Amino acid sequence: MWDAVVGVRGQFNLSKRWFIPYVLDVGTGDSDYTWQALAGVGYEFNKFKLLAVYRYMHWEFDDSFKLLEDLTVKGPAVGAIFTF
Repeated sequence: MWDAVVGVRGQFNLSKRWFIPYVLDVGTGDSDYTWQALAGVGYEFNKFKLLAVYRYMHWEFDDSFKLLEDLTVKGPAVGAIFTF
């Protein structure tokens, strides 16, 4: 199986510590179509970042995949990014 995906990912800085992370991508291949979008708010400490985001992911499968026609996963998430 293979899928080709293109997209953008980054963050928009609101201040020295506050930022808005974002992701948007689309793809195709063995799944007919896939896309995702993510946005939220983050706060940067000295060695790590805390994030609160909302993510939406959707896949549409071709006819050879009999288990599902499509799949959507969405909802809020909280995470951390550590830097060394």
